Amino acid sequence: MSSNQFVKCKGCGALVLNVNGPVHKYIGAVAGCWNIYCKILKREYGEYNRTDIHRLTVDTYSVQHPGNKSPLTIQSMAVHLLGLYYCIEKGFSSEEVTEIVRRSLKNKSQFYWLEPPKKQSYLNIVDVFKTKNFTEHEGIVRDWAFQTWKDWQEYHNIINKWAIK
Repeated sequence: MSSNQFVKCKGCGALVLNVNGPVHKYIGAVAGCWNIYCKILKREYGEYNRTDIHRLTVDTYSVQHPGNKSPLTIQSMAVHLLGLYYCIEKGFSSEEVTEIVRRSLKNKSQFYWLEPPKKQSYLNIVDVFKTKNFTEHEGIVRDWAFQTWKDWQEYHNIINKWAIK
């Protein structure tokens, strides 16, 4: 394969196939990265039938792909950063996180743009895709989520203020 067949994702920095295809309207991922993410979601819902890890996958991927500053991306980033906060810092289940994040949206006027950190986790969606079974998958997703949450450390106090107590 020649080097022009690959492209660095503008969100997570992963080296992915340079393909034409669908992308999310405000998540900042290139088509090759979005394609891998969709395959991971299919695996989580299908082959693994484990939606418990799905919350971390979605929140982590979204936080690594903040997109461009807009009211929609500000809300999205806040929701996904809060998701990581409640999962990682508070140990809430995915069902609890979904409910409390839903309630947090009632106060969405408090959210504002946080400039994404320059340092990105050394893990990304490609690492998740390479896993061979659910045990590996779950371990990598948890490590990826933790590292990505650490990347946003300078904003942890702000995210904590956004959180419903």
